[in-house]
Amino acid sequence: MQMTVTRSGLAFLAVLLFASGCGKKAAVKTPPPIAPATLAIEEADRAYAFGDYVTAARRYEDYLNLSAPGDSQDRALFFLGVIYGLPEYPQHDLNRARSWLQQLVEAYPWSPLKPTAQAMLKLHTDIAQLTASRDERDSQIRELTAEVERLKQEPARLAIQEASEAFHSDDYARAVAKSEEYLRLAPSGSQRDIALFQLGVIHGLPVYPQRSPERAVQYLKQLLAEHPQSELRAPAQAWVALLENITQLTADKEKQATEVRRLLNQLESLKRIDSQRLRRKP
Repeated sequence: MQMTVTRSGLAFLAVLLFASGCGKKAAVKTPPPIAPATLAIEEADRAYAFGDYVTAARRYEDYLNLSAPGDSQDRALFFLGVIYGLPEYPQHDLNRARSWLQQLVEAYPWSPLKPTAQAMLKLHTDIAQLTASRDERDSQIRELTAEVERLKQEPARLAIQEASEAFHSDDYARAVAKSEEYLRLAPSGSQRDIALFQLGVIHGLPVYPQRSPERAVQYLKQLLAEHPQSELRAPAQAWVALLENITQLTADKEKQATEVRRLLNQLESLKRIDSQRLRRKP
């Protein structure tokens, strides 16, 4: 018997099918969890790409600890070697950089990164040799510079030595000449206070033919200004006080002598006037 399906029957059938379908939940597949090693190297790669070398280094090292030998350990070792060799990396360490790269070369000779790692190791070796050579040259330069300075200072050293010997032998002319020579040869010498003191004392001595208290005070005050910590500061101050006192007394003496001469002249003039007056009297 042939059955005729009406529109209302089709609608009812559709409702039944929909209802039966709604009663069943669709099966949802849960993705498997990401392995810690995989997560570590993915995070390391992302951090390296964004220039976050601290995070990248930490996660590459995590990957080496979490993963089995093989896998992508050669890549982790390579990037650790690169990161530790970067000057901008806070823990920059060329020795550790070489260590990571050397591990890659030895443990993974089949790695496509081995040639690059070997080339970088060669550069590290060249850098170490150049650094050692530079340090050796720097040391040699320092030694040669010190020797040059010593030889340059030798004339000054001899000058102050001869000046002191002449000063203590009362050879004042030679002491003055050699002290002045030392000051000229050693504008920043360590014994300038000695030269200035000797010049100050000699120019203040009455027995020195070119005695000049003014120049003596000038030398001694220069010593006090340039060498406030000198052991000669106290005696220099004493000499300045004595010389300034002598200079003042000498000036007073000359002033008094001038006044005496003026008064004598005035007295002589008055006497002549008085004598003339007496002669004119009848």
